[in-house]
Amino acid sequence: MTELGVPCASAPPAGIPPAANLVSVRNAPALFGSGLLDAIPDSVILSHAETAKRNGGNDGRPNLVRDSSGHERVGRYGWKADTATLEQFVADAFRNELGITSPLAPTDFVSGAGCVAGAVNASEDDGSMIRAVATYIASLPPPSAQSPPNAAGSSLFSQLGCTACHTPSLTTADGRDVPLYSDLLLHDMGPTLDDGVEQGSAHGQDWRTTPLWGLSSRGRFLHDGRATSIGTAVLAHDGSAARSAAAFRRLASDEREVLLAFLKSL
Repeated sequence: MTELGVPCASAPPAGIPPAANLVSVRNAPALFGSGLLDAIPDSVILSHAETAKRNGGNDGRPNLVRDSSGHERVGRYGWKADTATLEQFVADAFRNELGITSPLAPTDFVSGAGCVAGAVNASEDDGSMIRAVATYIASLPPPSAQSPPNAAGSSLFSQLGCTACHTPSLTTADGRDVPLYSDLLLHDMGPTLDDGVEQGSAHGQDWRTTPLWGLSSRGRFLHDGRATSIGTAVLAHDGSAARSAAAFRRLASDEREVLLAFLKSL
């Protein structure tokens, strides 16, 4: 749809344009706990990547992007970790999905009579609306894991190598543990999950490790929602996670149920 208040001659039709040569469906990400991701220093994410590389744990790498001030930062938001801060993530969503530009996302994507794609026009929001929404999202608390923890399932999760990418927790600058079950790094997930889209240094097969907290509240899984169960999502893992997926496939049925129960408790 065209932006409100912009006198374009006609609005583009709804749906995927017939001329589109690349389509990538996205499953809407959960927003709870998003403010805590902002509180994790770049140095913690980078240190985790270096430690894992030295120990041969995984091939995860950060998606290094530019923030609104032009400084290089570690991306942590979005399916491909192409955004460094929550406020920028909100600003991009307002511009990309609603057509509302702001100082953090001033470049218009709409083209047509009266609208020029790529033009930097007067922002429809001076930044106050973006800040307000980002502040609200940052206030959403992370989900609470069920207690007591499923020790047997947690052990299996580690034995299968899942914690190499789904790191149980990262630490904020003030020493708080953030139990998101993600290293916030990019990993090659194999050709089946290749969407052909490049964002920053992320290629089609590269995806940020999805945080697993709140997993039981979701109904669809993976970036495009193709999986309708946790087990199906695990089996779709390939590339860097191929060994873990194969190990999950070899589990006895009772062990698999114990592991899935643990994941549903997060």
